[in-house]
Amino acid sequence: DSPLATVLADGKKERLIKELPVHDAFYYIFGGIASLLEWRLFNQQQISDTDITNMIDMAWDAIKR
Repeated sequence: DSPLATVLADGKKERLIKELPVHDAFYYIFGGIASLLEWRLFNQQQISDTDITNMIDMAWDAIKR
């Protein structure tokens, strides 16, 4: 298991993260981030600190209870 998979499994045990398969959590986390990055790069826009914060918030909101 990857370190992130371990963190997600621990988060599920502590009821911090939704009960869903770890691979689904990966999709929720990285799918949104990848889409936003792709959109920014496609439009040749800089990725700001605010964008990074928003991506982290979006990923957390997708998996938290």
